[in-house]
Amino acid sequence: MENLLEIKNLNVYFCLENRVARVLEGVSLEIKSGEVLALVGESGCGKTVLGLSILKLVPPPGRIVGGEIIFAGKDLLGLSEREIQNLRGKEIAMVFQEPLTSLNPVLSIGYQMREMFIFHLKISKKEAQQRAEELLSRVGFSQPEVILESYPHQLSGGMRQRAMLAMNLSGNPKFLILDEPTTALDTTIQAQILELILKIKKEMRLTALFITHDLAIVKEIADKVAIMYLGKIVEIGKTAEIFQNPFHPYTQRLFACLLELNEPRTLLKTIPGQVPQAINRPSGCPFHPRCERKLEVCIEEFPPETKITESHLVWCHNPGFRK
Repeated sequence: MENLLEIKNLNVYFCLENRVARVLEGVSLEIKSGEVLALVGESGCGKTVLGLSILKLVPPPGRIVGGEIIFAGKDLLGLSEREIQNLRGKEIAMVFQEPLTSLNPVLSIGYQMREMFIFHLKISKKEAQQRAEELLSRVGFSQPEVILESYPHQLSGGMRQRAMLAMNLSGNPKFLILDEPTTALDTTIQAQILELILKIKKEMRLTALFITHDLAIVKEIADKVAIMYLGKIVEIGKTAEIFQNPFHPYTQRLFACLLELNEPRTLLKTIPGQVPQAINRPSGCPFHPRCERKLEVCIEEFPPETKITESHLVWCHNPGFRK
C-alpha cells in the first residue's frame, strides 16, 4: 500500500509576546491508504494541533514554521487558501470531540448537510436532501427525515456525533481526522459510536488519524499507534507490537494505568507529575523530568531513532521491555 499522508519534520510554534511555545517539534508520520493510525498521549501533548495542521487550521497565534504535509502527492503547506478550502471536507474531513461547538446552532442539520453536498458535489437541493437521508440512515438513524429537520440543541450528544460523522462523510473524503470523537459521551454511546466507526472503516476502507488518550479504544480500531509526548513522537508501531512490547518508559507508564476487569482490584496507577507547558519545554528528552529510567544524556539530548523491528520505532536513550 502507498502512503496517502506523509508528515515530515513538522514544526508548529505559538508566539506569545516575548516567548515561543514549541507545540510540535520535528513530527514525522506516515499513514497508508486503508490504514487507521491512533495518535495517543495525555492532554497538552499537541495531538489536536497536529490534526488541525493537516487542514491548515492552526488558530493564531500558532503557525506552521517548518516541515511538509504530503497528501496524495501534494504538499498541503504549499496550497493557497482557496485550494485548501476546496480540499477541506471533500478530500480531508475532521470530526471534533464536541460536535455542538462545530455545528451551527441556528441552522438545521438538514441545511448544513445539504450545503456540504451542494458545495462539494455541485448537485441540486433535491438530490442533496436525498443523499443526506441516505447517509443518516447509514449511520444508524431510523428516521433521517426527522433528524434533518432538527437543530443541534434538539439532539443528544451521541446523535450529534453521528450526525457530525455523517456530515463529514458527505463529501466522500479520502482521509478522516477523528479528534477524540467518543470522549464526551457515556460508555454505552461510546460503544455505539466506536461500532459505527468500525463499520465505516470496513465498508469504505477508511484511512484515518484517530486522536485519543483512551488506549482501550485504540486496540479495537487502530492498525498502527503513535505515542506523542509534548509535541514529539516517542514511539510508533503496529498496534499489536505496541501493546505486546512497549519500549518507551512513557508508553509503559500509559499501559500501566489501564484497568483490567479480570484482574484483582488494586490501587489505580498514575504517572507522577504532569505534562509541562510547551513554553517551558525541558531540554533533551521532554519526558526526562518524569522518567524513572533517565540517564544524564536524557537531560542534554533528544534520543535518536532506535529500530525495534521494521515497523516498530522508539526514541529513547534507555528503552526496554515492560516488566
